Amino acid sequence: MGERAVTIAGLPRDVFGAVELGTPGSLAVRGALLIVLDVAALAVLWSLAALLGGGVPVRPPWMPRLGSYEARLGAALSVFFLAPTAGFTAWGLGRLRAEVREERDRMIEQSLRVIAPPTATVPAADTALAAELLALSDRADAALGLYRDGALVAGSSGGLLEALGILGPLMEGPAYHRIVLHGDDVASAEGPSRAVQTRIGYRAVRLSDLGGGVLAMPQVATDPVLADRQQDLALLFLLATLAGVAASLLAARAAARAFARPVEELRDAALAFGRGDSIAPPLEAPPSEFAPVFAAFDQMTEDVRKAREAQERVARIVAWGEMANQVAHEIKNPLTPMRLGIQHLRRVLSDKRTPIGPVLEATTARILAEIDRLDRIARAFSRFGAPASERGPLEAVSLPRLAREVAELYRLGPEGAEVAIEVEGEVPAVARADEVKEALVNLLENSRSARAGTIRIRIQGATIAVEDDGCGIPAELLPRIFEPRFSASTSGSGLGLPIVKRLAEGWGGRVEVESEVGRGTLVRLHLKPAASVQS
Repeated sequence: MGERAVTIAGLPRDVFGAVELGTPGSLAVRGALLIVLDVAALAVLWSLAALLGGGVPVRPPWMPRLGSYEARLGAALSVFFLAPTAGFTAWGLGRLRAEVREERDRMIEQSLRVIAPPTATVPAADTALAAELLALSDRADAALGLYRDGALVAGSSGGLLEALGILGPLMEGPAYHRIVLHGDDVASAEGPSRAVQTRIGYRAVRLSDLGGGVLAMPQVATDPVLADRQQDLALLFLLATLAGVAASLLAARAAARAFARPVEELRDAALAFGRGDSIAPPLEAPPSEFAPVFAAFDQMTEDVRKAREAQERVARIVAWGEMANQVAHEIKNPLTPMRLGIQHLRRVLSDKRTPIGPVLEATTARILAEIDRLDRIARAFSRFGAPASERGPLEAVSLPRLAREVAELYRLGPEGAEVAIEVEGEVPAVARADEVKEALVNLLENSRSARAGTIRIRIQGATIAVEDDGCGIPAELLPRIFEPRFSASTSGSGLGLPIVKRLAEGWGGRVEVESEVGRGTLVRLHLKPAASVQS
């Protein structure tokens, strides 16, 4: 509210002004919408800044992806919420408009009853009628008109109301029916003007010549109070719409997470089953809609597990059959020269033309060599088939020391290749010393079989790398090098790399092989450092 002194027509006047702020509820609605508008403006400016900077606006984490289940569910919930809200708002606006119109009609009709009571008589003569209408207009503070037999015959402002279209030359149809035909004393109807929205109240009066007339009072239908109430209701509907959309998105996110949880558990279970790990039970009981899916998944895993077990049994039978064939083949090779040597001794002994001493010495040496070969074959197969639990406890070993011992023994051979050792940081590793030597011997023997001229043993921390410049292994054969009876050379038993792999896995390590035809082969043994195991 404000006050100011002004001069009007030469006289000082005090002018008071008041600004209607509205109710606390309407102010709260406007404030909330203003905050939402500010946030939206900041989001738009941030997106424009990102685009001008050459980037792409990042989708906020709370906003669902288009086409996702969460977005579709949020849209459905929004429509489910907005449809009744919009209907209720439309009904409320219409009801508010009807109530204001009825209240205005009652005020007009009451004003007409006050200025024209049932006992009043309006003059019928033109001069007296004009004066009476002007007096009644002053009392009602509104323009008046008089209808007789449904036609406009006089007005308090002359013909101005008819000229402006405020009052029509004939009564409005609904009011005429109610007063003339049905005998009501008052009625209201929409005015004929299209430029100015009006409501006209009608009141039946008696004329001095004993005739009947109808007094008409037009009022402007535009009501600032009604406009303010409609605006408040529209803003409330807008705020409710935004709140409903936000609530729908939150509900959609919660529902999507609830529905996605069983799917994620099925995915994790499928991945674990594919890796061969144990499947963890669900944290919560799945919804009834997912119960058949979980039951089908459990049945599938059980069927696949049984099929795997059957395949493993068949594979073990086949492997043992192949192993038996391999053992028979490996044993048969030394037995043949042993048989031939003994037969040769018998022929020399029976012939008696050749001295038996030199022949016996040479033949027994060959037979002993073949016996040693049989012993190596037996020990190799025994080592390959022995479980890790029977090979003794693990210990901290010095990889450089073991590598030097094997290299020195290998250099003593008649066809020893050049063996070089490179050490980059000595770290004790967890293994078994004898098994590390055996693995290195197998790798060096493989390099010798590949006709390598130079072999390098590089030790870096707990990793041993054996690299040679031999003939290499074709790429198509690399996936099979760890199969027990597979060998890339004709002289090998096919157990060297499989034994190395089993030994390394028994230590908790792993084996990596890289090879290229014509350039050589690189084998890495990754062992666990002793310090990490102790800690």
